[in-house]
Amino acid sequence: MVSLVLTFGIFFALSCSTIENTEIPQQESSPQHTYDQQLRDLNNQISQSPGDTHLHEKKAELLFDYATSFSTPQQRLPLYANLHDLSGEDRSNQKINSIIKKAWSSEHSSGIRLLQQDESNEFVQQIIAHFDNAITLIPDTLVTYSLKAATLYENGNLHSAIETLETAKAKTGGNEEQLDEKIAYLNLESGNLQEAVLIYHSLTESNPDNEHYKHGLINAMIINEQHEDVISILRRLSEEFPARIAYQEALATETFFFVKKESEYLLLSDPESSDISGGVATIISYLEEAHTIFNSLSSQVPLNEENTLRLAAFYKNSATIIGTLANELPLDDDKKEELEIVYIDFLEQSLPSWERLSELNPDNIDYLLNLKQVYEYLGMDEESEAVERSLTF
Repeated sequence: MVSLVLTFGIFFALSCSTIENTEIPQQESSPQHTYDQQLRDLNNQISQSPGDTHLHEKKAELLFDYATSFSTPQQRLPLYANLHDLSGEDRSNQKINSIIKKAWSSEHSSGIRLLQQDESNEFVQQIIAHFDNAITLIPDTLVTYSLKAATLYENGNLHSAIETLETAKAKTGGNEEQLDEKIAYLNLESGNLQEAVLIYHSLTESNPDNEHYKHGLINAMIINEQHEDVISILRRLSEEFPARIAYQEALATETFFFVKKESEYLLLSDPESSDISGGVATIISYLEEAHTIFNSLSSQVPLNEENTLRLAAFYKNSATIIGTLANELPLDDDKKEELEIVYIDFLEQSLPSWERLSELNPDNIDYLLNLKQVYEYLGMDEESEAVERSLTF
């Protein structure tokens, strides 16, 4: 306790001596003069001798010392802006450039160090301030923009993260495509779906062989419910890479979502001004395509619980859509009969999968309820009653 009191007393005495002494010092680092007064003195000297390189160097040193005297990084920004402007006046001055690099390194490293320690997001504003300081000092360093954008993203500030990367594009002359990809992803995350699609589309046009950009475009279009566009892309990819199961699975899934969306449109449309019959034909055609894909997948992928559930759900949900269209649309008898045939066929296609799922996981109530429904829709009353008994046992 004694040593602490003495230490505090020493610093207090030094502080008082700084305030009380009003004599102008000969050295800019003298603790007897305020930084503001030293800056005013230097600025006056520079105005009288603007070509004196030594005065500019002294000002750069003073600005750096002044900035680092502040404990919070936010307070340093105006001084760093002044220091950066000073370098613009004499770009070839190695000493000024060295001071700027030293200040940049200090702020950049401090931001990274605090970012690594900030597990509870307690110091976000300080981290951003450090990176802002570094950017102010050297505005064309891409790595700092990337770290700032990542920090903003991790803390949910997507709009500012996008703005940061947009500024990086304008200031750094870095890899624009790399930045565009990040901007597209952030737009996707923030719900700016159309903007994300446009950026990914531009990237794929410029880089037609880049699969990463293609996948980004597909994901953006899926989330934006551009199912027909996605189907067109996935068809090409499935033909080009027939061994890639993921493309076929995505194509079958997107085909179902297109059918679902198209059926909702038909049910809400005006029969007198819409081609109901043509719409139904399109839906049947897409469902047949998905059926063909699923048949192919069944022979290529292991029939585990996940894949079996995908099959069962596709056929049952598709049958539900078809049944609704047959009941609610003003169709002629031939078209209704065609829909009813597809309805029964898809229910029958789903049945083995629901039976297998119930065997794999007999305690899963959802599996049993779906199986019971399919039995009922197909008029298999005894089987439906047997499932009912197992549910109430």
